Amino acid sequence: MSIFFDSPIEYCPIAKRYVLIDQTQESCARDMDCHALNCPLARYFARPIRAENNPPPAPREPGETSES
Repeated sequence: MSIFFDSPIEYCPIAKRYVLIDQTQESCARDMDCHALNCPLARYFARPIRAENNPPPAPREPGETSES
């Protein structure tokens, strides 16, 4: 029986294991309990969609509703 794995993976020299790179770097660091300041795989990770395409909503004043 063969098992196929479609997600992209790359070997991480810090975690010393293969990691999924179809996630964000922050997710990988959380999953691997990694505290590296300079991730050697940073260029491979998926980028958060919100950060690139959708700016965060403007902060509201206290008491302001979305209909204001």
